[in-house]
Amino acid sequence: SSQRERKYAAAGGGSERRDVGENAAGNSRKVRRAAALQKKATRALLEIATNPGAEIVVDGKKRGRGGARMRLGAGWHRIQVRLGQVEKSRRVRLRAGARKVERIYFDKGRLKVVVHPYADIYINGRHAGQSPMAPLDLWEGTYELRLVNAELGKSETLKVQVKPGKTTPIVRDWR
Repeated sequence: SSQRERKYAAAGGGSERRDVGENAAGNSRKVRRAAALQKKATRALLEIATNPGAEIVVDGKKRGRGGARMRLGAGWHRIQVRLGQVEKSRRVRLRAGARKVERIYFDKGRLKVVVHPYADIYINGRHAGQSPMAPLDLWEGTYELRLVNAELGKSETLKVQVKPGKTTPIVRDWR
């Protein structure tokens, strides 16, 4: 049999030459292996390290919590990491055959709210307590803060940025 016939049979071509069956099966495995290696060469390994419990989303698909490792196609990808009600996102570029480690961690800050004479405090719609109260430890990020004193008929809603390692003071005098 000619070399051309063997290649044709190995690629899954015609059935006229079955005497090269073993060779065709061997070549077929080689073709599949070469295709797998080529695909692997166009992919990259992405590792994401983050806080325990933080949800990881890559290109809109949930990929795990507290850390993840995955193979993705080369190119740009969007990473979102959520912890509670705060989120960090970034775009990363992966190069074919490379390994990239992204460390996306959240830190805590403090929110100190003082309202005279007093106010009920709501953070992102949840009742957190009544002022005066001790500073609250919160994950860094932007929160909606709502202060309400029904007795005085006063309320205020504002966006508050909590920065890592810092205390954010909010002071109101409604007397």
